[in-house]
Amino acid sequence: MAGKRALVLAGGGLAGIAWETGLLRGVTEQSPAAARRLLDSDVLVGTSAGSAVAAQISSGRRLEELFDLQLAETSAEIDPGVDIDAITELFLQALRAPGEQGPLQRIGAVALATRTVPEPVRRTVIAERLPVHDWPDRDLRITAIDTATGEL
Repeated sequence: MAGKRALVLAGGGLAGIAWETGLLRGVTEQSPAAARRLLDSDVLVGTSAGSAVAAQISSGRRLEELFDLQLAETSAEIDPGVDIDAITELFLQALRAPGEQGPLQRIGAVALATRTVPEPVRRTVIAERLPVHDWPDRDLRITAIDTATGEL
């Protein structure tokens, strides 16, 4: 990867999407040249909320439009109905638990056992975030964990 630049975006739920989008918008306002270097990175990498932002950036949608969506009074987003303290405790327990499984396998097991919104509902929300649903021409890398093996 010599000579390539990557923009790596982290998780954080809906707040993470808003924060990362706002941060990039702020960089655009303060230093357009720096923003171009970030947004035109050779590789976009995202995990969780960062994957949504990376996919949005790679979709061709203008950053200003993405930012405005964060300020809109209405959105297609849904409340996942998860108590952040409770889910954090579940993950911490999974990380500390003894046994043969690795931490990522245990977290995967917790994720699989956790009740969430139905998949079709979640897919609709995610689809609403993107103007196009084809994989971009850009080098976009989205992290995922195999819940059975714990492999990234």
